[in-house]
Amino acid sequence: MNDDILERLIIDRCSGELEPDANALLAAWLERDPAAQARAKRIEETLRLARRILEEEPEPTMLRPSFRPTAWVPQWAGVAASFAAGLGLGWLALHRPSATQPPAAAIPAGAVDSSFWTRRPAPARSQTSVSPHLVLQWTSPVKEPVWRRQL
Repeated sequence: MNDDILERLIIDRCSGELEPDANALLAAWLERDPAAQARAKRIEETLRLARRILEEEPEPTMLRPSFRPTAWVPQWAGVAASFAAGLGLGWLALHRPSATQPPAAAIPAGAVDSSFWTRRPAPARSQTSVSPHLVLQWTSPVKEPVWRRQL
């Protein structure tokens, strides 16, 4: 008997696909040939181990990521609240009257110009009383200038 045919018959017998007549003929052949019988045992052991491995490992499944759609809502709500609070505080800081500026009547008419630090338009000369005792003191380019009384 050809080795390839013998191998296919042994595989069919192990898987239960061999017909009863062919199974009886294969058993008779294996009793007569000890080398074929040893080869049949190796093939049967290989198929048994392969079945055992395939049965133990379940078919791999695709894992789906679990998303929590509401997890980002509190975080972005906090970011939005912080942004709104910053806008509100910035608006208040720009629109509140400065404690360092004297009232408009106390500012000398020539002292007000259209520079970066000016927040009010220059008053008309006829309405402003010039006070020689006020001096504009600017100590740093980062800080606002301050009006001080000179003695």
